Amino acid sequence: MRETTEAGERLSVENSFDQYGRATKTTYNYGGLPRIYSSTYKQNSDLVEWFRLPNYSKIQYTYDHLERISGMTVMSNSENFT
Repeated sequence: MRETTEAGERLSVENSFDQYGRATKTTYNYGGLPRIYSSTYKQNSDLVEWFRLPNYSKIQYTYDHLERISGMTVMSNSENFT
């Protein structure tokens, strides 16, 4: 999707998918400044293992035996939060 604001700034969203149709990367571009989000999935699963934010922080998810999120750890360049 690409649009332009009244001020002439370009807006766009671009999505990438893997061979299984799972979203792997989304790029939001506003005025030439890209914001990239990406996902990594557990092997042979639709469960997200890692989610990377535009500031290069990562979120790691853990799941219980029913595939419900049981924990989340946010890893930034300087600190980790659980």
